[in-house]
Amino acid sequence: MQSCIILFAIVTCFDNLQPSYNGKKSLIKTELYMSELNDSGGNKAKNAKNKKGGTSWFLVFFRLLLGAFLLLAGLGHLTWARNEFLAQVPWWVPLEGDIVVVLSGLVEITLGVGLIALSKHRVIIGWITAVFFVLIFPGNISQYVNRVDGFGLDSDLERGIRLLFQPLLVIWALWSTGAWRTWRESKR
Repeated sequence: MQSCIILFAIVTCFDNLQPSYNGKKSLIKTELYMSELNDSGGNKAKNAKNKKGGTSWFLVFFRLLLGAFLLLAGLGHLTWARNEFLAQVPWWVPLEGDIVVVLSGLVEITLGVGLIALSKHRVIIGWITAVFFVLIFPGNISQYVNRVDGFGLDSDLERGIRLLFQPLLVIWALWSTGAWRTWRESKR
């Protein structure tokens, strides 16, 4: 419930910073409008892009949702969940665990804000976010291998299921930002 309230507050905050679209303020509609402005060729190009899976309200929503989750996780790194995140830092990382938690929290906040507010750069931010998820994956593996409890994951089964979600986060970042589609289209 708190996450929903915070997500609503974030979207409302950024919504007020965006120009209006058809007289109504909406972050998602503004996002779509800005995307349409970047396309050339009029209605035919716009319709073709939407048929090919271009920027849709669905993708925008999931990009904003991922941004909100990263923003909340980053804030958690710095405040209420610091010890939980500290439990995920592998022993072999050459920095002090608390420094790793703070730095990764700052990166998550930056990526979250970027996904929410910098839609013009969503593709590069999508790639950076995906790489970040890959880079922190060893922490999740370490938590599983060393049987470290954290975030309510207090069994091997729960920690194993958590491992399965990390590749989904990578896919989410690449899909919702259009990064994967842009890369595929550049190869044609």
